[in-house]
Amino acid sequence: RGARDLDALARRLDAAAPRLVETRTATLDRCFRLLESYSYRNVLARGFALVRDARGEPVTTAAQVRPAQALTVEFQDGPVTVVSTGERKTKRPPNGRQGSLL
Repeated sequence: RGARDLDALARRLDAAAPRLVETRTATLDRCFRLLESYSYRNVLARGFALVRDARGEPVTTAAQVRPAQALTVEFQDGPVTVVSTGERKTKRPPNGRQGSLL
């Protein structure tokens, strides 16, 4: 009887193992796709750019940029090295007042 029970368990294991591998593979694939969706590279693909200073740190505001500072601007298809003029351009309405949104 022990041999029969062991044989039955072995058959169940043989049937369950591929299903377990398939389930875990599908879970891993979903996790990989989710991780890819969080990647900053997808943001670059939508037309944004990542600006870094000489140390490779992200530059997140115009106030961080100094005149003649070397920066790396990373686009979807690769990085470009640029040098800041230090000039800030602001968009203000001609009369200095914001118009109505309605």
